[in-house]
Amino acid sequence: MHYYILEKEQQLTAITADHAIYQQYLASGYGFVAKMSAWSEKTALQSFKKQSQHVARSPKVLVSLFFLALGFLYLL
Repeated sequence: MHYYILEKEQQLTAITADHAIYQQYLASGYGFVAKMSAWSEKTALQSFKKQSQHVARSPKVLVSLFFLALGFLYLL
């Protein structure tokens, strides 16, 4: 089943991907964040949070590798 991940005041909410429900949430101030495929609202939020954390860690790893390579070049 598909779920929309919505955000309001930095609070995430998952709702079923029903257009009428989605429009009600938008009218009440929520903003669209993502569309997820999951078994329930809870697993949709968990999947989104894992995905978000993975993306946030990627730049840290790349920067670390860059400085490590720069250090090796300096030693040569």
